[in-house]
Amino acid sequence: MLNNFRKLLQPILNKLGEIFASLIPYPTVWTYLSFILALFAGVLYATDNFHPLLLGSLFVLLSGFFDIVDGQVARFSKSVSKQGEFLDSVLDRLSEFAIYLGILIGNYTESYLVFIAMSLSFLISYIRSKSELIQVHIRGVGIGERAERLFIIVIFGIMGFIELAIVAIIIISIITILQRLYKVLKNV
Repeated sequence: MLNNFRKLLQPILNKLGEIFASLIPYPTVWTYLSFILALFAGVLYATDNFHPLLLGSLFVLLSGFFDIVDGQVARFSKSVSKQGEFLDSVLDRLSEFAIYLGILIGNYTESYLVFIAMSLSFLISYIRSKSELIQVHIRGVGIGERAERLFIIVIFGIMGFIELAIVAIIIISIITILQRLYKVLKNV
């Protein structure tokens, strides 16, 4: 859903790519930074520190920001590559895993809910990956892509309602899976 705003925000995104490429022109550096910030988010969620939900959510937000930056830097510096795309995708899954694991260890909600949310999140990505193999492109299909799921964690986490975030992710993930399955099966 948030991908639908990409065209509207493209001038801002292009400027981001230019600014960050002037600092460090290697998109992989920004990819790793995004991943490291997600790991910190997971650790913060898992620990009993000062405001773990607030701090963890802010690190998820930062991680998401640099996940945008890496692609913009790659496009601006004309260094888009299959290797970078692959690495970004793998580290995105590991980032999500770290975040869910932190929420699980932090014991904010029932463990089975976190497991369901994480499994459905991974299934959304798996469906996209498999659909691309059969030449059906479903980027932007569904209301619960990665950006939306992370946005829900950030917003509800900051407010202290992480259990509600997990339930919302389960619901939008199921809807997204059904939307993607319909699109793929209709086009094969």
